[in-house]
Amino acid sequence: MSKWQKVLDGSKLDEMLLDAIRTFLTVSISVALGLGIPLLDITGGDFRTVLSAGLASGLAVIVKALDPSQSDYGIGGKK
Repeated sequence: MSKWQKVLDGSKLDEMLLDAIRTFLTVSISVALGLGIPLLDITGGDFRTVLSAGLASGLAVIVKALDPSQSDYGIGGKK
């Protein structure tokens, strides 16, 4: 456990993962509600649509993390 603790303390990886999960959930629920998909009765095709939208939203977090000019949790961010 101490190995992972050192990684999380030395980087902003935990903040990046929380931001990605938060974005994924927000976009997935928004797409489902926007398309009129009942959240508790998602079929196979609807599930693929919602999942694809959620995964695509995670790309913004990855791009932000790789941008050296970003100071939130980017490559050039403060550690």
